[in-house]
Amino acid sequence: MPNTPALVGAGVTAIAPGRAAIPSMVKIVKRIFQGVGEVLEVPESWMNGVTAVSGSGPAYFFFLMEQMIEAGVHLGLSKQAARQLVLATAEGAAKLAKSGEEPKLLRARVTSKGGTTEAAFKVYARAGLGKIIRAGIQAAAQRSKKLGR
Repeated sequence: MPNTPALVGAGVTAIAPGRAAIPSMVKIVKRIFQGVGEVLEVPESWMNGVTAVSGSGPAYFFFLMEQMIEAGVHLGLSKQAARQLVLATAEGAAKLAKSGEEPKLLRARVTSKGGTTEAAFKVYARAGLGKIIRAGIQAAAQRSKKLGR
């Protein structure tokens, strides 16, 4: 199950070798997919979750980026400037997240008490955004399971 960032060499592919898979074949499959990004070996029982989180995941980030660009334009930024700001911010955030620190801690560092980020998160909390995101990913996993039958 590779995801679309594999198209630019930045993907992640989850593989779930079955009982009949021999180690040499698993090694070959890993080597093939390492050519387009990272490889994660998982149990078969995780594949619906992998599909929901990673296979569909790029679209979730693209949607957030779309919304951020639209908000920037609504606030008076040009579409080009809003897009440039959002893309650079997403890239920088991803690089920070790869540092090994937990996203929750990284988010807390940006969220100053009484500041602009906190104001946004209060709106997100009132709207139940976290719950909505988790429900959407659960729906994707359920659909994956149904499609796999």
